Amino acid sequence: MGNRMSLRPVANEKTLEYFLDISVMDPVRAIVRQLKLVEEVGRAFQIGDGVIFKNSPHALSDGADEVVERETQDLATSVQTPDHRTDLNKLRPDQICVYRSDNTLTPRHSMVYVCEYKPPHKLTAAQLRFGLRSMDIYKEVMSRPTIPTSMDPLTRFRHHAEKLTASAITQTYHYMIESGLEYGLLTTGQAIVFLKIDWDKPETLYYHLAEPDSEVSAHPDDIDICSAVGQYLAFTLMALNSPEERRGNRQEERRGATEKLKTWTEDFESILASMSEDDRSASSASLKSSSAFSRASQPTTYEGIDRTPKRAGREPSDAPKTLGTTNTEQSTGQGTRRSQRLAQKRGQYCTQKCLLGMARGDLVDPKCPNVALHCKSRDPARVRHPVNHDEWLRLLRKQLEQSLDDGVRPLDEGGARGALFQVTLLAYGYTFISKGTVRAFIKDLEHEAAVYERLKPIQGVHVPVFLGAIDLRSMNKIYYYDHRVYVVHMTFLSWGGCRIDTADDMNRPLEDEATRSLRAMHQEGVVHKDVRLPNMLFNSEIKGVMVIDFERALLLEPPQRPLAQLVPRKRARESEGMDVKKVTGGSSKRQRAHGGFSEDIHLAKIAFWEWNARRGK
Repeated sequence: MGNRMSLRPVANEKTLEYFLDISVMDPVRAIVRQLKLVEEVGRAFQIGDGVIFKNSPHALSDGADEVVERETQDLATSVQTPDHRTDLNKLRPDQICVYRSDNTLTPRHSMVYVCEYKPPHKLTAAQLRFGLRSMDIYKEVMSRPTIPTSMDPLTRFRHHAEKLTASAITQTYHYMIESGLEYGLLTTGQAIVFLKIDWDKPETLYYHLAEPDSEVSAHPDDIDICSAVGQYLAFTLMALNSPEERRGNRQEERRGATEKLKTWTEDFESILASMSEDDRSASSASLKSSSAFSRASQPTTYEGIDRTPKRAGREPSDAPKTLGTTNTEQSTGQGTRRSQRLAQKRGQYCTQKCLLGMARGDLVDPKCPNVALHCKSRDPARVRHPVNHDEWLRLLRKQLEQSLDDGVRPLDEGGARGALFQVTLLAYGYTFISKGTVRAFIKDLEHEAAVYERLKPIQGVHVPVFLGAIDLRSMNKIYYYDHRVYVVHMTFLSWGGCRIDTADDMNRPLEDEATRSLRAMHQEGVVHKDVRLPNMLFNSEIKGVMVIDFERALLLEPPQRPLAQLVPRKRARESEGMDVKKVTGGSSKRQRAHGGFSEDIHLAKIAFWEWNARRGK
């Protein structure tokens, strides 16, 4: 493999990605896969079902193609001042997100660290050696005046190395903060900078510079530990076993840290472009002749460090160095610890009848699993809901303003337009679904809300109950759902049910139930246009199928009532001609609508046929 890799020099980010995947990520994946088979090791390091190295963006990420395309379209028609994420050409940093797979039966996974890479011709090992030191980045780099032209070559090189290194590190640190991560790393293929955040002091970033090639040469007895694979593996196991990673979402901690930390608007590529070739290079004659440069540019090999594995925790002398990103401030972590500990017990979802009754101001559903929380000490037999729909929404907004952690749990499910959450209104125990989306797709969810309004007569029977929506931007909040996935709009619905493929014990064929729901939807003048198995759920409460996801649905003109009873008999003849014109003029629309209805039914038949074929039925 070494000979094969040597034929492909690292010329750009894509080549480096290929190199890392083949030579480092694959071996680490394979080793972790074997370690998880050892029960004691798997449990000790919280390995779960192994690790996933993912370099493709989430469908809702601001780097995903469809999101970028939509944002670009919106920007072209907008006259508003763009925010910090609007420069779409700069939103594709080269990163790999590392996740733990939590379960073999579900797609659930949790991010444990982010890996960002820069090719070695853009960020050299020498620049990292000179650029990394304990410092206050804001004071010593960001606020530093323009470099004087009279500066000697060594000082000039150090100046540019610190600025370039700090910008690269800050970019990784930024995504660590947004993702609520304790660990992250920056690599050039030749050198690795391992990073750590203590969330009790998130303004301080710890680092460790590793140069595996030089370390292997200096420590021939510890090749397995010093190699890139060995160091990545150790770092991965540390991240998997991180107490910080197991603490939860920490949305409020992330928000608090983001609000307090200073920002650096100049990015890595623009800094690199502003540097001359001499400023970038460590091979100029004036630098080579400098004895100080020769001493400082030697590879880091950590001579004298005892690399014998220890069972005890790391001793203070081994602690990584720090990069202070701002002046030390009061920790943001303490304020949310209590709310983390007091997070609600996650119960069952409220029934359709319960939430429909709340929305309509009717009686509570005695069969709702959360009825005791709704009624407090009252008898639920003939009791109305404790709040009306408007008050319910007001309380929910107030709860979200206070915390995006308490009562909100991401479900690691969703589609191309939204991510799903389980939400509980803590004041009265109402538990339901939220569909959150990013700025680019808010219009899609607003359209879906309009469809649910049309489908109000069949809510709770053929489609979920629509409970309203809240824009988090109105409270200056973002839910950091996944890497670069910024949820700012939340729609609330009753729980539709479980996946069709988990409900094959029905006496009546599920296809018939799905057809019933689709026809009921058609009666209200709605064409779904995206009928697939994932958009149909089995609901045990109604013993039928609920249709979901109406972002692409077509709203037809509502059917008109017969005019015969409304028009006086003496004017019937006058109106007849007008009515005929309406019918004639609308015939093509009705034909297209009928075609849309037929297509929905046809797509449902195909979906069930394919599902039955997979099951061998």
